[in-house]
Amino acid sequence: MRQCDYYFEDEESGYQITCDREVWQEDDKCLFHSSNPAKKDLFEEQLKIKTEPDYEGFFFPVALTEDLLSPEVKVLIGLTEYDQASDQSASFKAADFHEGIDLGYVNFLKPVDMSYCIIRKNADFKRARFEEGLIMTGSEIQAALHVRGSKLFFNNVILDAPEKVRLDKINLADCPLAGTAGLSNVILHEPIRPGENKQFMIYDDTTVRKKILAGHKISTQEFEETIELYRQLRINFEKRLMYPEAGEFHIGEMGARKLAISNDMSKKRFVRRIEGAIFHIYKWISLYGESYIRPFACIMGLVSLCAILYGFSGVKSGNTEIKYVFTLQHFQCKNCFEFFSELWIYSFMVATVFLRERPFTVDTPLSLLVFIVESIAGAILVFCFIMAVKRKFKRIIK
Repeated sequence: MRQCDYYFEDEESGYQITCDREVWQEDDKCLFHSSNPAKKDLFEEQLKIKTEPDYEGFFFPVALTEDLLSPEVKVLIGLTEYDQASDQSASFKAADFHEGIDLGYVNFLKPVDMSYCIIRKNADFKRARFEEGLIMTGSEIQAALHVRGSKLFFNNVILDAPEKVRLDKINLADCPLAGTAGLSNVILHEPIRPGENKQFMIYDDTTVRKKILAGHKISTQEFEETIELYRQLRINFEKRLMYPEAGEFHIGEMGARKLAISNDMSKKRFVRRIEGAIFHIYKWISLYGESYIRPFACIMGLVSLCAILYGFSGVKSGNTEIKYVFTLQHFQCKNCFEFFSELWIYSFMVATVFLRERPFTVDTPLSLLVFIVESIAGAILVFCFIMAVKRKFKRIIK
């Protein structure tokens, strides 16, 4: 008796599939693994009486439907609620769906593993529910795919036509996506975006951070995949004019970049700390360019503070030196409010790099220091404000 010579191995995980069934007719493979289209009728007949939910490496010459699953298999995988239901999941690893998939209105209580599959025609899961997840890691989708509201494992998937892939109500905090190219064109309908106050982390980002906390070494590729994933999702929502959501992914992308810099062991510690501090400041003053209110508030606070400091350190108007003298009782300065208003305007000119003739000059060491600090900080804040406004305006115009 000749045995089926089917063999599959995933290089990354090392997972292997072999078969010891008898070959079918003159083929080198068994009935289930043979790609001969003449097997169609016999394949359907044998599939309907198969009692184990093991379909690894099977070549499906017909569309996979609920009717092809035997009653015994439906019980085992929880498709049919029954007291004898087990924890056994349905495995379609490395299967070849030549005519696609249409599972209809079914509810899988157990996991369904379709990793490393090839789906050559439309796969419709929009009416099916997967209580414990649908695993599509490493699969190749050559046509349309529609999945709705499931715990989906969608990492390292090859999408030949990403614009035909639709994922409805997918929880991004519970859905691995790293390594899947073309996500910028996938239709993400009403995804569940975790977190609050526009700060959240997708599944792959959370996984990387947990590994770091556990003391594991993270490769540069893992960081890059997370950053690229955020970028692809941001582009996806920008294309669909969903700008608040796109902003969330931009914040996530910058957070992932900051994490990558902080854990880049190829750089010296002080360099990592300086770069990390820059990211912290950028986040604090403008939420990575997503908020124009933050830099505006910072500018107003900087101007007011420096106006007070100019008053205490002293500035000159012509040959006259203006200076506030603070005591516990009062400000000993004539027309204090009027002078402070003039100092505020002067401080605003310095902070915003306003190139007109200024009413005052600085000549004391302290006032000169305040002037230099305000000029630098003001230029940075104004730049952040302009860029944030430009980002918002550009989105509105689109």
